[in-house]
Amino acid sequence: MKLEGSVVIPAPRQAVWDFLTDPQAVSHCVPGLQSMQEVKSDELYEAVVSVGFGSMKVDFEAEVEWGERDPLERATISAYATAPGSVAEVSSEMRLKDGPLMPKEIPVAAPAGDESAPGWLARIWQGLLAFLRRLLGIKDPAKPNVTIIMVETTLLSWTAEVTISGRIAATASRLMESVTNHLSKLFFECASKQIQQRTMKDAGQNDG
Repeated sequence: MKLEGSVVIPAPRQAVWDFLTDPQAVSHCVPGLQSMQEVKSDELYEAVVSVGFGSMKVDFEAEVEWGERDPLERATISAYATAPGSVAEVSSEMRLKDGPLMPKEIPVAAPAGDESAPGWLARIWQGLLAFLRRLLGIKDPAKPNVTIIMVETTLLSWTAEVTISGRIAATASRLMESVTNHLSKLFFECASKQIQQRTMKDAGQNDG
C-alpha cells in the first residue's frame, strides 16, 4: 500500500532537517513509541512501537535504518517490524523544499501618545496593524498591540510503501490509511512545535 502526505512547518529548512535527522529529538514525537536504542551509530535503530488499529492494539518490534541522505533535500528510511504472527515492512522517503513566507504576529508595546494629544499616535499605529492583518487575512488578536513579521517555512512531502502480512493483515490494511493520517498528524504537530521551540532557543542564544 502506498501512502503519502505533506505539511508546511513554520521554520527554516535547516532547522527542520536538523530535527528530523536527530533520532533522540524525533523519538519524543513518535506516537506509541515504547523504547528505542541505537544499534549502529547514526544508521540503525531498534524500537518497540504500539499501534492501534481500531479496537486492536499491536506492539511491533522494529529495526529502523537510514538509507540515502541528501542534506536539506531528501532522505530515505526503511523499517522491518514484527508482532506475534505478523510482519510489517515500510520503505519511506521525505523531501524538503522552501515553503511560502508565513505571517507571524508578535506582541509589542504600542507607541504612547503625547499627553497633550489624546493617544493619536497609538491609534494610528493600531489602525495600521489592523489594515495589515486584513490585507494578509489574519484575524484580529485579542490584544491589538502586535507587529507582523514574515517567517520562513519548509514544505515537507513524504511517501511510504507499507506491506503487512500475517494475522493482522486484513484489519491493518483496511484501516491503514486512516491510522497513518492520524499518527502523522500527531507526529507533525509535535515536531512543528518542537522545531519552533528549538529555533527560538537558538535565536535567543545567538542574540545573547
